[in-house]
Amino acid sequence: MGLPSLVQLWNIFKFQLNESQPNNNTILESTEPKFKEILTKRIQVVDNCLYTINDCLNSLNNIVDHQGTAQLSSEQINDLRNQLIHLTEELRQLR
Repeated sequence: MGLPSLVQLWNIFKFQLNESQPNNNTILESTEPKFKEILTKRIQVVDNCLYTINDCLNSLNNIVDHQGTAQLSSEQINDLRNQLIHLTEELRQLR
């Protein structure tokens, strides 16, 4: 589930809580900071994964540049590249 969906669910929760317990902000005051902290950490984890994937793709490009000494075939390199690109797309959906 991407972050926009999580934020939307959070807003629905806040609305429903306000409907059922008007003027009672105790629950929101205690949980909202934790929710924001969790979202921030999730963004950081996804960003770190994306940076790592980018480093891997750069390494694959370096292998291609030195194909004469590479231990991997072009097919293996392309397969790895495609897997990393697919993983990047999946990670971006989490944001």
